[in-house]
Formats: sequence, structure tokens, C-alpha cells
Amino acid sequence: MKDGLSYNDVLLVPQYSNLSSRSEVDLSVELFDRKLRLPILSSPMDTVTGIEMQKAMEDAGCLGIHHRYCDKDILLKASLFGPIAVSPSLGTGFIDNLLFDMLDKPIVVLDVAHGDSKVCYEYAKYCLDKGCIVVSGNICTPEAARRYIDLGITYLRVGVGPGSACTTRKVAGIGYPQLSAILEINDYLAKNDLEATIIADGGIKESGDIVKALAFGASAVILGRLLAGANEAPGERRQVWLQPENVVPKTDSDSARKFCMKEDQKQYRGMSSHEALSEAGKEHNIEGTSTWVKEEGPVADILDRLERGMRAGLAYCGARNIQELREKAEWVKV
Repeated sequence: MKDGLSYNDVLLVPQYSNLSSRSEVDLSVELFDRKLRLPILSSPMDTVTGIEMQKAMEDAGCLGIHHRYCDKDILLKASLFGPIAVSPSLGTGFIDNLLFDMLDKPIVVLDVAHGDSKVCYEYAKYCLDKGCIVVSGNICTPEAARRYIDLGITYLRVGVGPGSACTTRKVAGIGYPQLSAILEINDYLAKNDLEATIIADGGIKESGDIVKALAFGASAVILGRLLAGANEAPGERRQVWLQPENVVPKTDSDSARKFCMKEDQKQYRGMSSHEALSEAGKEHNIEGTSTWVKEEGPVADILDRLERGMRAGLAYCGARNIQELREKAEWVKV
């Protein structure tokens, strides 16, 4: 039995740098026949990405993937602004209608937790043959990557079970450590001289994890929880009173409130959570959770913080861009 590595299991080793400033770092990437300023996509979750988030992500030089649990007319509208999530359950007719309403190639992301399946390959091939730009369902092995590449699909969504709102590993006992999944697929592509783009999905808790994903071979990452607190995220809002740690009020609940802080929060849930499945009228095969995260303001501010962290990570490795990061990166198992 071999070992597998997740983000917390690895640190990148500082390298000699001749950069005079972190502003010299270029984080841009070519993706879907366009240039992104940052290699970040917002997750196709109904508490993360709606049309407002899509627009804000594009304004920031990123992309948002609109979720599929909504009215088809809204999904068709969302396709005009960026990638949309699709699944075999939407049917081939949806793809035909999508193409009828589009001037350019639509970008469809197969939102299937187990992307290494016959039904997923058949739907992906149909979308590709109809002229869509297609991103694979979620995979974590070189063999699955090869099967998509053999179909002509070269955008690989890598990650099974690492997301914070995903319980697949607990419920089904299934998954693969995320960094190892990225590294092994990237190594397989290199050894077999195959051209494909890895998009890492899930498990990223901070900007340092994005740097690690890029160093191990990803060209972009998909973020859920980190963006769920943005103003533009469509999750439900609430206000709560938080009591500081180690403070035990001796008064009644009303007076005790002077010890507390008011916090604005937004809902964050997995698309296989009980709540999301119930609203969508789907079968209750629950592999996700629902929680609340702190509201953090405009998504541009969140992306700015992540960008500054990513610039620092590349600068520590002496890398001016993502390609140099991959060439220079050295890591140590913690």
C-alpha cells in the first residue's frame, strides 16, 4: 500500500530568488482559449456561484462555474457569462438548446462526483461532438485521465472527496489524497507525452494550498468555501452573536450580549447535502454537509488576499510565473 499526500502533508522549500519585488510574479494562465489574470475558478455550488458571482469573477480576471441546480433558462443565460455545470441528468436536449442560443463555444463542466464512469464518458463525448468546450467529471487516477484524453477531452477536473463540504470519504470510504492525485496524473501526462490541463478541485483552505497545487502540476484551482463568504455568493444570509472565548457572563442573556460580537454569515453547503438535494428534488444520496461561514465582503477583496499569498509563494521559490514554479519547486513531506 502506497502513501498519499494531501496539502497539509507537504511544504515547498524556499529557493534562491533574483526577484526584486513580488510584483514581478505573473499569475496569469491560458484556459479555455482565454487568458485569466489569476488561475482561480469559483465552484459550481448554489451557495458559491450564481450569475452575479460569475460577472464579478470575470471582472477580476478569473472565472465562475454556474451550478446546475436551477431553472434551465437561468442556466442557459449563465452560459453567456462563463462555464456552466452540466450532468447526464440534464439530457442531450439541453446541450442542443444551449448550442442554439450560443454564438461561441459554450464551456460545460461535468458536475459528476464519480467522473470515471461510462455514463459520464458518453455524455462528455456528446457535448464535445456538438462543439462544446468540455471539462471532465471529477477524477483522481491517471487511468481516468487517459480515458478522457482518448475521447479528445483535455481539461481534467481532479479531486474526489477533498472538499470541506463533501462527506464522500466518510459516507462511502472513497477518495484520494489531493496532492498525490494531481502529481500522479501530471507525471503520467509527462511520461506519455500527453497534452492536458489539470484543474484541481477541493481541499484548498488558504492561498498556500493553491501554490502547492500549481507546483504539483495544476494549471488552475476551483474554490468553494474560500469564496462562499463573498457578497456576490448566492448563499442565504444571517446575523449571529458570537461570545468571545473564556468570557462567562454572570448576567441574563440580554445583558450578556455586551460581551458578544455580531457577525454576518452566509450559508455554505455541498451540492450533495440534504438541503441542496431536497430543494432540487433529487434522490437523497447524501454525501455533503451544510454550514455557515463569515461574510467577508466583495469577492474582489478575497481574491486580492489570495493573490498576495500566491505571489509570496512563487517569490519564495524564485519563480516569476507558474511554469517556473513547476520547474523550480522542491518539497518536503511534513
